[in-house]
Amino acid sequence: MLALSFLPLLLLATAGLAAPSRRATTSSVPASVLAQLLPTNQQQLVAPTDAPTFVALVTGFQNFTCTRQGTWASAGFAGQMFDISSLFPGSEFSQIQNDAHTDWVNQPGPSTDPFDSTFAQQVQDKYKIPLSGQHYFAESSGGAIRPVFDFRNSGPTGNPDAIVVADVTGHITAPTGHPDSDWQAMKGVSGKFASTIFRVSTKGGEQILTSACEPNTPGDQAKFTAQLYFYGSQL
Repeated sequence: MLALSFLPLLLLATAGLAAPSRRATTSSVPASVLAQLLPTNQQQLVAPTDAPTFVALVTGFQNFTCTRQGTWASAGFAGQMFDISSLFPGSEFSQIQNDAHTDWVNQPGPSTDPFDSTFAQQVQDKYKIPLSGQHYFAESSGGAIRPVFDFRNSGPTGNPDAIVVADVTGHITAPTGHPDSDWQAMKGVSGKFASTIFRVSTKGGEQILTSACEPNTPGDQAKFTAQLYFYGSQL
């Protein structure tokens, strides 16, 4: 079990990570890739006609709290992001979330740190993809939590504008079903890294939802991976 405290803490988590690579805002992945991934029998997630400016693998945890009714409720995600543009058009590009999830689940430990530096190095060495940023949720002024995609430490000097705070605008059940997390569309509400984000090809994240919990107990977490597509960078 992990008591959830993932707001200012996650902003400091990069201190223990291997130095991220310089983030790029132009990827080699064409627009057709996301369009072909999305199910056709839905209107919640609609692929842009432009090519993505960045495509990432995210590895980490979905966090949960226990409600008064004794059921688990999502309390956001936390993880680290890797640039996977260089894997396209090879076969590993479409499989990276599955392979990395196997590595993550089987990691010795087990780790409860979504920013585990040992695992980050393992991913970089095995798949030859650079660590590029951190994904977490932060509380807004109105009290709601919003997804954050933070690339500000990327490169030797960083870029204070390389961040986007988003709102979820649409979601669908993962085509692969439980226990894979929902696929989501998001719009940027602040920051310059992207105006639109999609979370797709999820693996894991909802393993604990079939079990009950004791109200007022510490939160729990479940390992997950996914692909992230970013569009509309202003950098």
